[in-house]
Amino acid sequence: MKPANIKIIITTCIFSIFISSSYSDQALPVQNKVEIEELKESVKNMDNPIILDHKGIKTFEQLENLIDDYIRKNHDGQVLRGSSLSKENGKYILTCATFNEDDKMLILAFDVTKIFNKLLKSSDKKTKEEIKKYIASFDIES
Repeated sequence: MKPANIKIIITTCIFSIFISSSYSDQALPVQNKVEIEELKESVKNMDNPIILDHKGIKTFEQLENLIDDYIRKNHDGQVLRGSSLSKENGKYILTCATFNEDDKMLILAFDVTKIFNKLLKSSDKKTKEEIKKYIASFDIES
């Protein structure tokens, strides 16, 4: 089974909230309007993914640490709970779902193309295999 694409999950959530509310006799409940706005806010960088500094990244573990550090430094209290990888127009986009202690979701999109290409060309066989395995886990061809 392929991992679900975060964009599809978010779109489905918004659509589900809208559909379930449209079948009721009353207007869209305030709570659902708030949920839709929160979802829209949580995915605001999908069209403009974050580009991480690929200099100094030589291992898959360093890439993971770079993403964790970015989340910790820029989105206090958010914790990574899941991710999705897509390849669009030759670019690798890593979409991360983060949550805070109140379960407020924040979706972050990262353009990891330069980092992935660098790791795929690594002279270290272990690093090259780790990144290939990671990409394959999302059914994305390198």
